[in-house]
Amino acid sequence: MRPPRSATLLATATATATLGLLAATSSLADAGERTAGGGTKQYSVMTYNIGGKPGFTGYALDNGSSCDERAAQIGQHILDMPEQPDILVFAEATGDCYKDGLVKKLHDQGPYRSFIYQLSDGVRFQDSGLMFFSKFPWKLPDDPNGCPEPSLVGEQLEPLGEPVFGQAKGDFQLYGNLASDDRYMEKGIGYACVQHPSTHQVIHVFFTHNQANYWTPADDDTSNFYDKDRRSGMLEAAAFINAKAPAWQTAKLGQAVIFAGDLNTMGDDVAYWINQGDGKVHGSAQEVEQVITPDQVDDLHEYADFIGPSGVLATLAGLRDPWRLDGTAFPGLATFAHWGDGSDDMGFAYDPSALAGTDMGFTWDALRNGQTDRDQFRTRLDYILDRQVTFDGATDCYQHMVVERGFTYVANGSEVEDAYVGMDLSDHYPLRAVIGPWEAQCSPSVAPADVFGATPVTVVNAGAKKWFYYGQPGTYVIDAQTVAALDVHVFAASDLSTDLVPKEGDLQIAPGVFGGEHRENDPVTFKTDGPFFVMVSFADATRTGTFTFNVRKNNCASWHQAIWLDPYDAAHLTMSGSPMVVQSKCYLKLTQDQALATGGDVEVHALVANLRNADGTDTSAKLAMYGHDASTQSSPVPTDTGVTSGDAAELTTKLAPSPDYVYLVVSRGHGTQPINFDVVWTRNVTTIDIRKFTVLNQDDVDGGDEIEIFWSVEDADHDVWPADEDAATANGPANTQLLYYYDGLATGATSKTPIVACLGWCPPELSDPHHINIAFPDALWGFAWEIDDSSPDDPLFHQGIGSKDGRFRITALDPDPWSWIAPAPHGADLIYSKNLWAKFFAYSHGYRLEATRVLAP
Repeated sequence: MRPPRSATLLATATATATLGLLAATSSLADAGERTAGGGTKQYSVMTYNIGGKPGFTGYALDNGSSCDERAAQIGQHILDMPEQPDILVFAEATGDCYKDGLVKKLHDQGPYRSFIYQLSDGVRFQDSGLMFFSKFPWKLPDDPNGCPEPSLVGEQLEPLGEPVFGQAKGDFQLYGNLASDDRYMEKGIGYACVQHPSTHQVIHVFFTHNQANYWTPADDDTSNFYDKDRRSGMLEAAAFINAKAPAWQTAKLGQAVIFAGDLNTMGDDVAYWINQGDGKVHGSAQEVEQVITPDQVDDLHEYADFIGPSGVLATLAGLRDPWRLDGTAFPGLATFAHWGDGSDDMGFAYDPSALAGTDMGFTWDALRNGQTDRDQFRTRLDYILDRQVTFDGATDCYQHMVVERGFTYVANGSEVEDAYVGMDLSDHYPLRAVIGPWEAQCSPSVAPADVFGATPVTVVNAGAKKWFYYGQPGTYVIDAQTVAALDVHVFAASDLSTDLVPKEGDLQIAPGVFGGEHRENDPVTFKTDGPFFVMVSFADATRTGTFTFNVRKNNCASWHQAIWLDPYDAAHLTMSGSPMVVQSKCYLKLTQDQALATGGDVEVHALVANLRNADGTDTSAKLAMYGHDASTQSSPVPTDTGVTSGDAAELTTKLAPSPDYVYLVVSRGHGTQPINFDVVWTRNVTTIDIRKFTVLNQDDVDGGDEIEIFWSVEDADHDVWPADEDAATANGPANTQLLYYYDGLATGATSKTPIVACLGWCPPELSDPHHINIAFPDALWGFAWEIDDSSPDDPLFHQGIGSKDGRFRITALDPDPWSWIAPAPHGADLIYSKNLWAKFFAYSHGYRLEATRVLAP
């Protein structure tokens, strides 16, 4: 991982002139409206391929609702966004149904007063469904640096001396070389030009949908990769951009140039392919995902050829990729050399440890997106590129780029089938970029590294985001002294789109000063398992000024500095010693909020092992557990005390289910040297929470399309699977007969969000949530499905070409804490992977269950 470029905090910046505010407001009363520009220099852009293909293409995504309902839900999600985009571009809004629905929601009922309905008059699918919406005007009054005169559609009210809004025609160029089904989609590049109402900056927006790739790893013939057609399109796009927004003009006038859309190009020349269905063995297991790198497919260096620093768009149109340049760094392709061969966790984990510092930016994601079942790969296909210019003394900074994963179907009576509720609205995720003037710490790439203690931070431009980077896992307390509320977001370095949930506190720091015994204001505590970023900004996006930021990494030396420890999450810790301060205790926090489905207390095991002095000799310690209020007692009394034996200490107790935390305290046995040790706690109960399985209907030789789902919770001594895995039935011996649907398994169910979704008809029971918790080690939990249980029966568990049958089983989590502890040399960062379900090697529609634990000092 590339470390942040700045290792020191840039706390001061030059002041800028006060902006005159010209807000392009609307008289609409819609409660979701946001003011265009917001009185700041910032603005945001979003691109979204909505997958609005007609049903006869065989790839319609609205078969769980009408296209009217789906378009309305897409529009409403946008109106409900806390940070609405100022500029929106769509692809595959194909047909009047989608276009009318988006206009009704975003323009008629929302704040997007400038829009382009259709770019060309072609007879094919309406310029691949390209659309443009913006809160910004086409033209500001009496501005000599304005956009080209817009070609408005129909009668438009243009009050003298007012900004120009309304429907415009826009410019379009059809790509000259299209292949396969794309020949019917009228793919090309569109152009629109708007002005930021607060800054008067001209923003040239180019948007596109490029030729698709019809190749898979099972293909011997790469001719249907269609890279030459995509390259032709990018050459035409570069020429079109230069004609409409020549670099000499945009540089001289400080005009922004943005190129956004579905480029259908694999980000960084990497795509992850999963569940290939070719029946071949990949690495050490069958149907394990594979990565396709340039050396595996000759001459297919598309990202480098089209988008990279020496690519077509960079050299001919001056465009760059802010996802990489302003975000996290992409590792060398050698990182992927051992994908799926079992030598590390590459190919065996959702987010491999080798990529812990890289946000891959998948906008097409077969492991997360329920609409991508037919195309089992993960890659970055959607982009927001820009041409850097200097405007008002500063270049653009892409302060936050987000893959929006919250665009899912919402229940609406009979308008949305139950099985679709919670499913993604498109097979692509939207990509959003927050753009503002460059200033210190304005993007992840210039975040200072590991800055602790009180640090002054100056916000020069209203709305600016400030970034900090931290490279080690642990428990972190974030606080600030500020005159105005601050928004705080913490992201794993591998995913800058998903907020980590705080252990204590919330995502806003209230105004106040550092005070009290611990000199705190409104702290928020996070536990992280790897490198992470903190993004902080004024909650009021119109504010500028200075605040004092403070970050502390807890060292377990006191009640106040306790470290959070999740169950089964082993940690490698240290206690300081002579000649520095001799630490006598190490304080840990844990919560136990689960109970057996049948009721009762939970058995908790805690273990400290591998206790070593700094000189390598063994030492000892003891364990004690305290209630959550122990830190307020003058003489805390342990609720339970563990047993010491040699270089380890164990504690076993029962806890009543409670959301309150408790303390686990490790006390030094003797000596004054620094001590290092491993610690873990486990429990005899766990929750298996199924979020979503997607089941695709399939006809067999007699035309049936039934789906049968089998579940089982059995004693650990039983085998719920048939002796012959190729048998045509899932039924084993009578005493281990698999249960049909959810029979008897919903005891103690509490989760409402998990679903099993069927693409097409399926029994209504499958749309019910399922959430169970079971005791270990006496249980074996299994899941399998068979598509079509009619006669003749399809062979179950086959993973051949086209098969959608699948299975996995989960053996018991081992509650013995010794199985979770491994010696760690002092000062070493060791990564341990443990497959909790050892017999689960294959993917089951892309859903994998696995755990990784990181032991770090």
